[in-house]
Amino acid sequence: MATKRKRYRIQSTRVTPYVEYIPQDSFLKITGRSSPASSFDFYQPIINTIKRHHPTKNEFIAEFRMEYFNTSSSKCIYDIFKELANYKKQGIDIQVHWYYEDTDEDMLETGEDFEYASGLQFNYFPYVPED
Repeated sequence: MATKRKRYRIQSTRVTPYVEYIPQDSFLKITGRSSPASSFDFYQPIINTIKRHHPTKNEFIAEFRMEYFNTSSSKCIYDIFKELANYKKQGIDIQVHWYYEDTDEDMLETGEDFEYASGLQFNYFPYVPED
């Protein structure tokens, strides 16, 4: 009997990013804009899901392609990185793919700050936005 694949997904809105977490594929993706009225209320269920549903492979990929996030979202995103660092402590290889608009040096530097603070290895990918 085939097992149902668990997938946690939130569609993006004007003020919240698209989120997809697939523990069976050891994959997390967060993309878009993040400025909800309560970042804690938006991100806490995501963090709780990451805590409860561990990846099933020894390599985990987290993709972040943020256009913008406010200060309170930044704190919550860092909390996600702390959970991923816990995976790393359990022997899982964590790869963070940090995408940033090729002219957005602030977003690149923010990724570098997250990398330093979390102790995770980031790979940086500049992109040219679509018209």
